[in-house]
Amino acid sequence: MSYGFWTFTGATASYFVTHPIDSEFYPVQRLGIAFQTAVVGLSSLAAGIFGFTALGIFLLGIRVAVGISSGELDPQKQSDDETVRQSTAEKVRDILTKDPVDVVMAARRAKEKAAAAVAQK
Repeated sequence: MSYGFWTFTGATASYFVTHPIDSEFYPVQRLGIAFQTAVVGLSSLAAGIFGFTALGIFLLGIRVAVGISSGELDPQKQSDDETVRQSTAEKVRDILTKDPVDVVMAARRAKEKAAAAVAQK
């Protein structure tokens, strides 16, 4: 997408240079130039954002591959501890991908287990 936006930026900039605004009315000239600037500016901004995002994802993929090959990361490992706190994103993912009743019951069991552990102390 970054390359596409960058190509679009160059194409629109060259089009706007070769096809100037042919109006003698001053507000039309100014609005046309503002529109041209917005199109070229936003497309180059989008190209940069997508480019840096793609670079970051690529570098993250390399880091994960290095972590897996060195044994630091194990993609097959499942958590054995039910008391591990889930992030909000993980809770939403579980609700959307699993049976909601099972998710709620697992959360209730975890709360009861935590309450029992506090009561024992």
